[in-house]
Amino acid sequence: MNLGPTELIIILVIVLIVFGAGRLPQVFSSLGKGVKEFREASEGNDTTDVSKTTTTTTTTPVATTPVVTPPVATTPVVTAPTTTTTVSTTTTPDDKIAG
Repeated sequence: MNLGPTELIIILVIVLIVFGAGRLPQVFSSLGKGVKEFREASEGNDTTDVSKTTTTTTTTPVATTPVVTPPVATTPVVTAPTTTTTVSTTTTPDDKIAG
């Protein structure tokens, strides 16, 4: 199975459509890292560097006073009543369009 330049261009166009131009560097970077890790694992060169760092922090509890907000007086909102006017028109056969 040999991929020619035409097939590679078609594959790249499909990848561009699926992932978009903004994410292409991230996609290819992840793909490259995955291929590199696969090659290293298949050759038996598993050089994954795992280092543990433990950090101990001590905190002293601080007494806090609760913040009390006074109630806010609210006034009711009064809206003016709305009226609806319905206008109906009828036409008769005697009405003519001026033209």
